This record gives sequence, C-alpha cells and structure tokens, in this order.
Amino acid sequence: MFKKKEITRRDYDDDVRQAMIQAQKQSDDPVEQFLWLKNNDYLNPKQKIINMVDLIQANFNVHTNKEISLYDGHIDMLMRSMGDALSHMQEDLPGGVYNYIKKNAENTLEEIIKQGNNK
Repeated sequence: MFKKKEITRRDYDDDVRQAMIQAQKQSDDPVEQFLWLKNNDYLNPKQKIINMVDLIQANFNVHTNKEISLYDGHIDMLMRSMGDALSHMQEDLPGGVYNYIKKNAENTLEEIIKQGNNK
C-alpha cells in the first residue's frame, strides 16, 4: 500500500496565526498591520514573513489590473526570497504542490522577464 505523504504547512502554526490576529487587532488598515508585523521585535522571522506575504496576497486577491511600480532591485530580492523558499521545501512533496506554484507564478514571471528585457 502507498503511504500518503504528509505535507506540513507553516501558516497553520499557532504562533504564526496568533501574530496575524494581533496585527489585525492593531488596525483595520493593511499597511499599518504590515508595519506592525515588520517592526515588532517580539515576533520571529517566520511569524513576520509568512504573515506579511499572506497580508499582501489578501489585498491583491481581487484582480483589477492596477499597475504596480517596482524597481529591478525589488524584483531581484523577491525572486531571491522565492527561490530560497522553493529550494528549502520539504522533500518528496506531491507534484501537485509544485504544479500549483508554477501555475500561479509562471505568467507573472514571464511578464517580469519580458519587461526586464524590453520584449
């Protein structure tokens, strides 16, 4: 028989969830919530980054084609972070995990590389 691979999720960790709850108690403004997460010395890096990414994603989940201006250095740091996270993912994840990430990211990554090379 095949054993189903257990996938661990860090955003379900109680300390991560509690940090977001506390940020939301500070303000209804997502920017203020973000800054609270970023600047709170009592939170660890895991609590900060998972919640900052979740907060940003939640604020962009309705696509309005609003143009966002970023510098190439911003894209570089974002890609370094994403690449590092992907490189450190747990072993033997089901292919569907990578497929989900690829499907969500590939068109945006293509647009970034095209704009970066003026094509």
